[in-house]
Amino acid sequence: MQLFERLLTAAINTTISMKGLFVKFPFSIKYILKVYLIGILCFTIFRIILLLTNLSLLNGVESKMTLLIQAFILGFRFDTVICCYLLALPLVLLMIADMARKHPLLLFKMIRIYIGLVFILAFFICAADIPFFKQFNTRLNSTALQWTSTPGFIVSMVVQEWSYLVYVILFVLFVIAFLVYFKRMNRTAIKAYRTIPNKESWGIHFLKTIAFCLPALFFLFLGIRGRTSFKSPIRAGTAFFCNNRFLNQLGLNPVFTFLRSYLDDQKKENRTIHLTDEATALLKTKEYLLNGLNADTSISPIARKTITDGSAIKKNVVLVLMESMTAGNLARFGEKEKLTPTLDSLAVNGYSFDNTYSAGIHTFNGVYSTLFSFPAMMNKNSMSNVEMPEYSGFSKVLKENGYHTLFVTTHDEQFDNLGGFIMGNNFDKLISQKDYPRNKIVNTWGVPDHYMFEFVIPELNKLGQTKEPFFATLLTTSNHRPFNIPTDIPFTPTHPEKEKGIIEYADWSIRHFLSEASKQSWFDNTIFVFVADHGAIIEREKYDMPLYYNHIPFIVYSPSFLKPTVYQQPTGQIDVFPTVMGLLNITYTNNTLGIDLLRQQRPFIYFSADDKIGVVDSQYFYTWYKDGRETLFDYQSNNMQNVIIPKKSLADSMRMYAFNSIQTAQWMISNHKTALPGTRK
Repeated sequence: MQLFERLLTAAINTTISMKGLFVKFPFSIKYILKVYLIGILCFTIFRIILLLTNLSLLNGVESKMTLLIQAFILGFRFDTVICCYLLALPLVLLMIADMARKHPLLLFKMIRIYIGLVFILAFFICAADIPFFKQFNTRLNSTALQWTSTPGFIVSMVVQEWSYLVYVILFVLFVIAFLVYFKRMNRTAIKAYRTIPNKESWGIHFLKTIAFCLPALFFLFLGIRGRTSFKSPIRAGTAFFCNNRFLNQLGLNPVFTFLRSYLDDQKKENRTIHLTDEATALLKTKEYLLNGLNADTSISPIARKTITDGSAIKKNVVLVLMESMTAGNLARFGEKEKLTPTLDSLAVNGYSFDNTYSAGIHTFNGVYSTLFSFPAMMNKNSMSNVEMPEYSGFSKVLKENGYHTLFVTTHDEQFDNLGGFIMGNNFDKLISQKDYPRNKIVNTWGVPDHYMFEFVIPELNKLGQTKEPFFATLLTTSNHRPFNIPTDIPFTPTHPEKEKGIIEYADWSIRHFLSEASKQSWFDNTIFVFVADHGAIIEREKYDMPLYYNHIPFIVYSPSFLKPTVYQQPTGQIDVFPTVMGLLNITYTNNTLGIDLLRQQRPFIYFSADDKIGVVDSQYFYTWYKDGRETLFDYQSNNMQNVIIPKKSLADSMRMYAFNSIQTAQWMISNHKTALPGTRK
């Protein structure tokens, strides 16, 4: 606490050492300048904490100190923007009081309360930004508001995860220190406010005040804009000055990124996706997808009848959606610590689609896109719309073909509106936290993975005893903070780090499930599909849009049915449904954005990370940012050189492929074309 106060005092005293000139400033300027300096110092301290908690992201960076200085200079600019925004109203009100030589204490009290509240809120955003960045590799933005509908769930998760509690404690201590110093500063300010000299005539006083206030207002305006160019104010892209993904974001202020993204979301044109012309998007996407198939434009522009030869192979399908299981965890993708022996073995003994990408970076993206083959709509939660459309994915098509449909999760079904969306889209039964014994619930994510798998075996046995096949989706969650590795099971992680131990546990849980399933009568007649809801950020990631956050395993395992095969073509979560339908040899109408990978190939696959869209082919990785920036890297060579200019034609093709597809999805949602005839309206 004392160190905090000393730093504040030193910063202020150093900056305003020219006391002769400072004394002549009107009270409004002197007071607001002091508060501005407090704000800058506090934001800088949070930036230092963010740096210290992410030092590993600077490994291998050349000229590290020079780049850090640049990042902090940019940070000063962004911090100034926020401070000027927050202090604009108090400055104007106090200036008016100075010019009128009227200084009501009530006005000053209200201004002090306002400043205290807005800066405490700003500090809360800064504290929340640090764990948010660790999780999503981006500064805090409006995506955080997607979970405000379940505040109890979020509070429970924070309380149960010590690493989150650290930042809660940091925020509390920071606020206490700020309020203590702010109160002391205001004691002196109140005395000065009460005793402002009144010796000059009103006219001379007014002119002198104006002479100081006009330049102050000019600098306030300049501070709000963040740059001197009249073409555009400061934007998030201003902070991106090098090839290191962390340094590029270090200079940003999280209050800036949060407010900017929130305001952008409120614009009418941003409430739905508007990436390109709808008519062109529909025409081009139709060309991509139909490719000689039987179109049924009475359903939608992209609906096509998939007619198979021979009889349907109505095997059971068990789809395991694995929480945060990036491809980077598997040995086949470069992990050297043998975290996932089960998944690596399954990939060797089944169909492994090695170039697969999740549609987004959230669980709701993974559930939505894997089950219903529609892409992530950038930062929007497509499962929480007030109007819930029906989709023609796994549950609908398989149910029409005589399948029982079951969805199982470990946690509360209300999170992300999962329960409502699932039950509104043709699942016969949903098993969630409410169905488990209370003594088996270990944290906010409900029961551990292995127990969910054990619990579902009897359910699948019941379905297996009927004449009809079943489709079951099992959503794991243990590989999500707060981590809980059970101690009452025959498993002990080999890695002491909990982040790695939980991956080992998640992998062991799958082995445990398959071991138990192999003892059941339905096992040989079942196709097991393993795909992650999304990936995760790992240390060897290089790009600003982390590829491993979207690069995921996609493995199809059925030892009595499939021979080991590796597929290298660009693949997405949206392709899981039609590919499995191809394996089942079922004739159906595909009214989705996905393709059967065994019969078609994509030139590219596209995916989102809230405000960014990524596209890959077999060699290059293209990224489009919502602020208009673009990059293109040779990701297969781990090259960090942006080749967007020499490869402009390729970049344009990749961008338009993604834009057309996502815009088509938006059109279908907006025009209620996602369902099939005869389904719920």
